[in-house]
Order: sequence, then C-alpha cells, then structure tokens
Amino acid sequence: LPGARGRVRDGKRAPGTLILVRNGLPDWPIEDEQFIGWADPDLSEEGQLQVRSAARLLVESGHTVDTVYTSHSKRAIRTVWIILHE
Repeated sequence: LPGARGRVRDGKRAPGTLILVRNGLPDWPIEDEQFIGWADPDLSEEGQLQVRSAARLLVESGHTVDTVYTSHSKRAIRTVWIILHE
C-alpha cells in the first residue's frame, strides 16, 4: 500500500497487504512439467507476458511493493524483476 510503511492509525501501525504471485509459464516442455523442480528454466515468452499482465493489474489496483521474498529459481527472480519494473 502506498505509504503503509510507518503509517500510524490510532497509535498502532497500519496493516499492510500481502500479495502472492506465482511465476509465469517456464521455458520447459509441458509434457515434462512434473520434473521442473529438478531444473532451473527461465520464463518463456508467454510466461513473461503473463507476469506483465499481473504487474499491470497490481499497478491499476493501486498496489506498490515494499518487500519481496522469492526463491532462487530463475523464473521466480525474473517474475519479481518484471513486476518491480513494469
């Protein structure tokens, strides 16, 4: 939320908003999807479009990002990067 960090209401810190976003479609054959955890594929072009669409929805709804937690996978990191720079 804009300005949520440090904002005080009735002598208490205002709660923030938790936003959970799953990474977009990886660059990985769909028939091998069950084994994706063993590899570290990046986002496919379609996955990048999915993430950009989600980022636009977040911006349009007035959300901003203070803090990010992500895994070490390329697709998760790329997802966060796209959201933060969209």
